[in-house]
Amino acid sequence: MVVVSHVKYHRGLSVVTDTLPDGMEFVGWTPAPSTVDVTGSTVPAVGSVGETLTVKLLDLTPGTTATVEVTLKYPDFVSTHDIGDLDEAFDEVMALESGQCRSRRTVEQFAAHAEPDHAPGRQLVSAYSTLLGVTE
Repeated sequence: MVVVSHVKYHRGLSVVTDTLPDGMEFVGWTPAPSTVDVTGSTVPAVGSVGETLTVKLLDLTPGTTATVEVTLKYPDFVSTHDIGDLDEAFDEVMALESGQCRSRRTVEQFAAHAEPDHAPGRQLVSAYSTLLGVTE
């Protein structure tokens, strides 16, 4: 996942601080060197989770936009078809639709939404269908 941040000129704005979203791993960043003080900025180490980025801006003039591209990833992103016992491997299930998180629950809470007559081995797929209104 790539997050692109655009900061428009604002009088007195010299530093932008942001904390990584829960569960997201920092992969890297690409600042626009014409608008960002790269050496004066602080970013997490690659692989860090839950850290804070402090981006120091150069002097922006009216009409100038600073751009910083931050690359993040979910450390344990799997589909229900990749592993046999999700409950022992993970604490939570996130249901994504078009790249957006639509549901985040413990494995037990998520699985409880499966239809009672789900096919063997398809409990989580059934729960996903129920929660998001998707039919197979």
